[in-house]
Amino acid sequence: MCILSLPPQLYLSVGQAFGEGVGIDFLREATSISCVNLFVLISGYFGIKWKAKSIASLIFQVYFWIFLVYLTSIIFITGTFDLRDFVYRLNGLMTGYWFIPCYLGLYIMAPLLNAFVDISSKNKMYLFLIVFYIYQLWNQTLSASNNFLNGYSVLSFCGLYMIGRFISKYRISEANFFAKKWKIFAYIVIVTLIIAISSFLLGALLKNGGTRIMSGLPLALIYNNPFVIIQSILIFIFFLKLNIQNRFINWCAAGALAIYLLHMHPDIKEMFYSYAQSLYQCSLLEHYLSLILLFICVALVALPVDWVRRLTFEKIYPVCSGYLKKCYSKVSKK
Repeated sequence: MCILSLPPQLYLSVGQAFGEGVGIDFLREATSISCVNLFVLISGYFGIKWKAKSIASLIFQVYFWIFLVYLTSIIFITGTFDLRDFVYRLNGLMTGYWFIPCYLGLYIMAPLLNAFVDISSKNKMYLFLIVFYIYQLWNQTLSASNNFLNGYSVLSFCGLYMIGRFISKYRISEANFFAKKWKIFAYIVIVTLIIAISSFLLGALLKNGGTRIMSGLPLALIYNNPFVIIQSILIFIFFLKLNIQNRFINWCAAGALAIYLLHMHPDIKEMFYSYAQSLYQCSLLEHYLSLILLFICVALVALPVDWVRRLTFEKIYPVCSGYLKKCYSKVSKK
């Protein structure tokens, strides 16, 4: 979904979105923009627990992909090794991707958020979420300082996490409003069209001399657009009600983050951007078939390799954790 949304993001940044098939472009972006929100909502629904193995697995996964792609690019692309670049990659957990530091921040905040949900009534949770998102909308559209960074922030992730916890604790998906799957799907279609049309109109405004401040309006293709948040909630509840049990889907889901870590790796993401931009020289059919093929190729590389990464982690984690426990035991005795 992230890959399929690349070209419209380029469009909004360079102002060249208004050619053949642009309506489909914005519809595709409006369909895929909720993917990050869904990841955080799922985390909130099941709850993040402080477990050494979980955080170690995430950190190992990030560095695994950072150095795997880095070394591969040295061998097949640059052909040179630079010590400064290598040292810089050691801080890749914070500088390699925007999503990872935000998610780690959410991980740190999770026990506090969980405790608040545990002691709060349903009405108090309703009130908190309403006030939180009114403030977010106000801060983003009318304030001189956008503390929520269009959804690219720990603060935005905390809000989504709280929605996930709220849905889980009070079984919102079982409410009468969500009783019919076809109604939920209809809501998703309507909200998606609103996002696509409003984003297209805003893009047209910006292209024709609109001021920069207009990009802060909740009509833009941003993660904390109120319509995008509503869309994310509806999609999440729709799939909750499907109750799908499939080992292959679960296997793919376990490697979903790996797809992001691969195609958004700082050493190669510009290649994806350039390739996506070049597709606008092709016919509409060739353009979209090429994007689908690109997604399939990235998934075919990322999912099996990440499966090997998971097996490797399961082998080395007990050894490393056992060694650290022994070291801790020796130090504590002193």
